[in-house]
Amino acid sequence: MWEFVSTAVRKVRNLLAASWFEWLWLPITFLLLGVCRVAILVLPFKLYSWMLGVPGGVEPWLPILTPSQRMKAARVRKLISRSAHNAWWVANCLPQALAACALLRLFRVPYAAFLGVETSKGAVVSMQAHAWVGAGSVQVCGGDGFDGNVVVQVYRGC
Repeated sequence: MWEFVSTAVRKVRNLLAASWFEWLWLPITFLLLGVCRVAILVLPFKLYSWMLGVPGGVEPWLPILTPSQRMKAARVRKLISRSAHNAWWVANCLPQALAACALLRLFRVPYAAFLGVETSKGAVVSMQAHAWVGAGSVQVCGGDGFDGNVVVQVYRGC
C-alpha cells in the first residue's frame, strides 16, 4: 500500500516539475505511442514502416544538427522516455522509434532510425530485433543500439 502511495507521490512531483513544453506535448506523445503500438499489433510492417522515414540501405550514419535542432531532439527524447515509462501497455523499442520519428519530423529535426539484430562477437546469436533513433549526438530512443546489434536497415528522416 505504502509503495503505491510513494510511487504516486513521486510521479505527481515529476509531473509538476515538467516544463510547459512537456505539459503540452506529453498527452499527445502518450497517445501517439499507443497508436504506434496498435499499428504494430494489427498491421503488417510494410504498412507502417513509412513512419520511420525513407529506407537508406544499411550504412549507419547520423545527421549533423544545429544547436536548436539538438535541443528539440533532446526534448523529444524526454517526451518519449516519460511516455513509455508511464504507459500501461508494452512500449518497447519499435513503438518508441515510430513515435520519435513522427515527432522529429513534426519539429523538422533530421534523424536516422535503425533496425538491427542482436549479435555476440560479430555473429548473429538470435533473432532478437531492436530499433533505435539518433539525431546528431542525441540518442532519441533505444539507447546505443550500435553496441551489440548489427544494422539491417537505416531510415533517413526530415
